[in-house]
Amino acid sequence: MNYQKLRKIFRNLTQKAIAYFDRDYEKIEEMRFSHKIPSEYLTPQTKKVFFIIVATIFILFFGYFTLQLKNYFSPPKVVILSPKTQIIKKGNAVNILGRTDKDAVITIAKERVFQSEEGIFEYKYPLHQGKNSVTIEVVGANGRKTSITEYYILETDANNEIKD
Repeated sequence: MNYQKLRKIFRNLTQKAIAYFDRDYEKIEEMRFSHKIPSEYLTPQTKKVFFIIVATIFILFFGYFTLQLKNYFSPPKVVILSPKTQIIKKGNAVNILGRTDKDAVITIAKERVFQSEEGIFEYKYPLHQGKNSVTIEVVGANGRKTSITEYYILETDANNEIKD
């Protein structure tokens, strides 16, 4: 092959390539909704209903957000379920039963107590004669702490024996 033929073939190929890449593609028209809502749909009553719906959604969202913040920043709640009385007449120990948050850390008399999946804990506290104080400390998942001190009185009979 000579140089002239190669040049002609190359020119044809380049013209075909340029023609391929030089094609004009159709522009896709963007759909725009520039139509405004007719004023007949925006009656004063419709505007009032729309405003009430938007205000209700805003109030519900704000209320839920406030409730979540309150729950996050408040210390865990502790409820002592048992014993109901502070005077103990039987035995030399009191069985403390209580309820708190599931993810809280409970310490009674400087001893770690574990709770059930429902948040119920139980602890047997030994009593001595007279007034006994028990400190229950609960630290929530948010790091807030609740401390409760309960007082229990162990009653004895006239012979200074523990009543059974």
